[in-house]
Amino acid sequence: MFERIPLREVRNKYNHKLQIWNAADYWHFHLHKNYRRILKAREELLCGGRILNLGSASENYNISNLDMVYLDVAEKSLPRDQHAVCGDGHRMPFSSRSFRSIIAIGSVLNYCAPTELFIEVSRVIEEKGYFLFDFEQSAAYEHYGTEIYGKSSYLFLTDFNDLDETIWVFSLNHVKALLNAAGFDIVDVINIHTLSSLIWRLTESNVATSISCGIDQIFCNIPVLRNRSSNVFIIARRTTSKSVS
Repeated sequence: MFERIPLREVRNKYNHKLQIWNAADYWHFHLHKNYRRILKAREELLCGGRILNLGSASENYNISNLDMVYLDVAEKSLPRDQHAVCGDGHRMPFSSRSFRSIIAIGSVLNYCAPTELFIEVSRVIEEKGYFLFDFEQSAAYEHYGTEIYGKSSYLFLTDFNDLDETIWVFSLNHVKALLNAAGFDIVDVINIHTLSSLIWRLTESNVATSISCGIDQIFCNIPVLRNRSSNVFIIARRTTSKSVS
């Protein structure tokens, strides 16, 4: 049975973070740079309609669409000069088919029940709308040889900004199956932290792993190697041929 991470824990954690994307935290800063790069290259998917920015606090990833709604459980992290709503992604306070596109990047799936989240996203997104999100993969190099490796879902102790935190990691096949059941087709799968995940597993050296981030994108484009990346970014599209009860 899926164990929900208490909402109050997530809320308290991010209400007290003054800076989420810290350059000193090379691992997550590398993710942040890649999120911006990926979204910039696919900006056409985020134009021409209302966007929901789910769980990214006040970060807009340089998306130029001004018709963006921010939703986050941590009310203090939300922007003060934008359309922002404090709420839970499992039960969003929006009517059906409210958004052309939805992004859920950075930490959303770390704390959420994916079945519930995907069904709720499927409800509030328009037909043929795009859902862009990422998750942490259980089959990453860094987990090789551990009890985490390859599990459909696993509750994992890690750190963020030098603080311990518990997050969910998932297998790609599990996420794909849940997306399909919620009425989405996969458009693209993009890998992040491939070489860096391998270097960390081999050395457990922050220095070596940080250096490897500089050429990580090269390895993320090599088919055999990229399948074991730590992070997976998915672009999915709501289909018209599937219905979700």
